[in-house]
Amino acid sequence: IGVAMSEHAAFSLHELQTRADLAMYSAKRPGNRKIVFHGEGGTEGMASLVSNLRVNAVYNAVQRPECIQPHYQAIVTLPDGKPVYYEALARIRHGEDLLTPPEFLPIVRNHRIEVEFDLAVLRSVEEDIRIGRVKPGFGLSINVSPVGILDERVIQGFLGMLSRAKGRRIIVEISELGLIAQLDKAEENIKRLRDVGCLVALDDFGSGYSSLRMLSSMPVDIVKFDISMIHLLTSTCEKQLRIVGEIAHIIHANGYAIAAEGVETREHLDNVVNLGFSLAQGFYFD
Repeated sequence: IGVAMSEHAAFSLHELQTRADLAMYSAKRPGNRKIVFHGEGGTEGMASLVSNLRVNAVYNAVQRPECIQPHYQAIVTLPDGKPVYYEALARIRHGEDLLTPPEFLPIVRNHRIEVEFDLAVLRSVEEDIRIGRVKPGFGLSINVSPVGILDERVIQGFLGMLSRAKGRRIIVEISELGLIAQLDKAEENIKRLRDVGCLVALDDFGSGYSSLRMLSSMPVDIVKFDISMIHLLTSTCEKQLRIVGEIAHIIHANGYAIAAEGVETREHLDNVVNLGFSLAQGFYFD
């Protein structure tokens, strides 16, 4: 067990979690106590070691897709709440732990192995289909990076998966459209995927580099509102509520299906149903 403490919110939540993580790795070292507090002897030098271990874990996962363990989260239709797709949320096996996207995606980006990682995820999901780990009769939603959507190997990977997916519908989720270097090429590849029956979703709308301008220039079917936007719907600030509601109305009125990420409570669900969201996912449905 690793423990980190912060008085008066001196650290961000992310930094606090990182410090607890480093203390946990120190606790795992031979001869150390099983509960270690960050700042005690030995924890200060753990950051570079943990960083190197994680880089190795990411490269290992790229070379051995069996080290990628997707978590399949239901995407449900509204208002009935029936699962229709499952999103493959990638996790990387790292010793006894599973690395989550905030822990491994910066490594993937900084080392410029987005395409290799996208391909490894596709292979991992296909293996799950083959061995029956993915529930039959449901579609699959799979993320692709802004670099991957430009790469022919990734496009061929999706096309091959579609032919072997046993009749499943596939959603290709693209995040951070603003980081795509060749928009014309991306648009061409998206159209190729849609032409063979894939749906295309803009992921994490409302955060990062997504924008209404980018949305209007890309042939996507679904706009997935980021968790931060959905949680604003429970805000007491009328301006925030009005802005999110009006953006949802504009996008829905222009023919896009809108999906809500991060639905965790009944209040979240009621809010997104009232705004016309047709799809949702989150811990509330798990």
